[in-house]
Amino acid sequence: MIRHLLAASALVAGPSFGQAITSAKPHSPAITAKPKDFGSSGQIAYGSTKNVHALRAMVAFPLRTAEKPIVISDIIADDARDFIAPEKGKPTTINKVIVERVEAKVGKRGIYIRGDSADWTIRDFRFTGSTPRTDSSIPVGIAVNGTAHNILIERGHLADFRTNWPANKYANGDCVSTERGNFNVTIRKVACESPSDGGFDLKSSNTRLDDLSVTNAGHYSYRLWAQGTAGTLTSINPSWGHVQATSLTTDWIIDKLIAIGDKPLVVFGKEGGKISVRSCDLSRWTGTERVKGEGSVTFGPTCMISKRKNSRATNSAT
Repeated sequence: MIRHLLAASALVAGPSFGQAITSAKPHSPAITAKPKDFGSSGQIAYGSTKNVHALRAMVAFPLRTAEKPIVISDIIADDARDFIAPEKGKPTTINKVIVERVEAKVGKRGIYIRGDSADWTIRDFRFTGSTPRTDSSIPVGIAVNGTAHNILIERGHLADFRTNWPANKYANGDCVSTERGNFNVTIRKVACESPSDGGFDLKSSNTRLDDLSVTNAGHYSYRLWAQGTAGTLTSINPSWGHVQATSLTTDWIIDKLIAIGDKPLVVFGKEGGKISVRSCDLSRWTGTERVKGEGSVTFGPTCMISKRKNSRATNSAT
């Protein structure tokens, strides 16, 4: 537990949580190199690299473990399956990685963090899905797996991570996903557009969010499991709901939810969950149902509406 708390304190320095922004504005790569084709099965490098414009690559950076920090900066990849992932068949734990000022159009994933990897900083990035996946693989902008921890993701834009599966199959594809073994993950000033499933699908513990926006999510803008805190979250026209909570949602606190569209503010899965929304901006929310499903949700006074279909929500001004 001490390890978790000490590591987290180093991640959350910077702008105060709760300060809203109008959009994420990542800094662009500074490229002077001429474009180069690395081939449909090639790679740019296995470690630190800067100033590259790749026309094609398979996995642009199949990373290997290294004694020194890995720095990948000022990169453009026009066409890659993955931008960063561990090298196939090699150890998946890779520590101390800095990724900054990068842009890529990818077929599957932008960045894939696995194993017990720690101390990653990803900032000033743009990842776009190239074509909806028709196979069984799930496209994700940034995917965190295993027991990876101490991860900072900031100032970025993610779009079009989608599947084209049969209508009777649950459509997948997220902008950012974390799993239950992950902890100490901070995400701030990131915009997400048009994922098939969720904008931010987060199962990690000790998760910190702020200044995030999701537009046109196929299902939910924010799928919040486990435990965490959020400053300002903006949700625009999701298909199913703005925030989803489940029985595994043990304690989530959202300082401010800006909801646009007509879908429920909070949707509970089976066996409920626990979530608190301290304040809301509902000036462009046209719905009438704040809560769908059964669970424990506490709303602040600015989340009140004159008519509501679900009376299970707890309204609190504290």
